[in-house]
Amino acid sequence: MKVLIISGSHPRHEYILRDVITQHSQVQFKIIFMQRESLLPDFPVKDRNPSPAQRKLFSHHFKLRQRLESEHYGSKDLSAYEYLPHVSLTKITPDQLNENTVHQSIQSFGANACIVMGAGMLTNETLDLLPEETFNIHLGLSPKYRGSATLFWPTYFMDPFSTGITFHRINLQPDAGDILHQTLPVFERNLTLHETAIASVKAGKRDLGRLFDRLLEKSNLFSEPQPIVGKTFLTTDFRISHLELIYNLFDDQVLDALWPNDSVLPLPKLRTPNLVDQ
Repeated sequence: MKVLIISGSHPRHEYILRDVITQHSQVQFKIIFMQRESLLPDFPVKDRNPSPAQRKLFSHHFKLRQRLESEHYGSKDLSAYEYLPHVSLTKITPDQLNENTVHQSIQSFGANACIVMGAGMLTNETLDLLPEETFNIHLGLSPKYRGSATLFWPTYFMDPFSTGITFHRINLQPDAGDILHQTLPVFERNLTLHETAIASVKAGKRDLGRLFDRLLEKSNLFSEPQPIVGKTFLTTDFRISHLELIYNLFDDQVLDALWPNDSVLPLPKLRTPNLVDQ
């Protein structure tokens, strides 16, 4: 079996895909590895004249994320696997994602299945070259949270119990394809914003392994159309004021503040057509 992986370069991408790659040496993998932005971004240009306290909070948020993710995921990226005999890897920039060199690489490999995660938007020309069993791993629950930073927005909108992962087929709209599977973490008291996101990524890694087993069994992966209603978040939507609410008002304890007295959690209804026993 041949599996194409189109992925970003952050450690969370490597972490989710790690076991699929390292535990299936009988599978031939082709990785198209797209370099992503730094995990320590520049201050948002739309936040003009930020105060010293705002700059300090911004730095704290992203440095804390980097530290916690490093503790849980490690610091590797997928380029660590190019030495494996069953893996070939091509490094690209975001501008190269939909260019002819990538198209030629996809065509020459002849994949039976494709996993996309953390890369940019694929054009229709690129999508036409991908195998029928192609799905995206979206770090967020579609359709409510599509687009960018969708493990962050549920906490900001006082909806932390909707922090989760969606596996879906791909179309030309961000994170809007038919859903194969969704998963939530095990929510616990006192989980912070980043800890809730990390728990979601761990749940996604677990269920990717189960979905991949279905692929190896040559089982048909069923999917359900997404509802139209939802929101697509852009990277430009983010403001420092969003952090002020989470850290200054709630001391990074939004989930705990919303924990129901009877501990019956207000969990969203998930779509799980392929792993119905979850």
